[in-house]
Amino acid sequence: MLNQRIKELRKRASLTQKEFADRLNVKQSTVNCWENGKRVPSIETLSEIARIFKVSANFLLDIDQKDQAINLNSNVVEIIGRNGIHKKYIISDKELNAFETVADAIFNHQSKTN
Repeated sequence: MLNQRIKELRKRASLTQKEFADRLNVKQSTVNCWENGKRVPSIETLSEIARIFKVSANFLLDIDQKDQAINLNSNVVEIIGRNGIHKKYIISDKELNAFETVADAIFNHQSKTN
């Protein structure tokens, strides 16, 4: 969704990818990757995109009030890959504990091998 929002806002502002890239001090190919869902902007760049288009970061990320209510009352695990694929899981406390155990094991193993 982020890639679609960026592209939609850029076109609405009548900016080419190059013009938009110049405003953000990035390469046109970077904007192209964002719009095609191959990469996502950094948090700092996301904030700048929101400022340029006068929208909230929540709008760019497609976070609505319903999602925020879920986050306040539930355990939510979100996974965002480099490819822009976004998955959200609402899980029980027991599942959250199991997830944390697995994640800790993975990251502890990685730090020992690096």
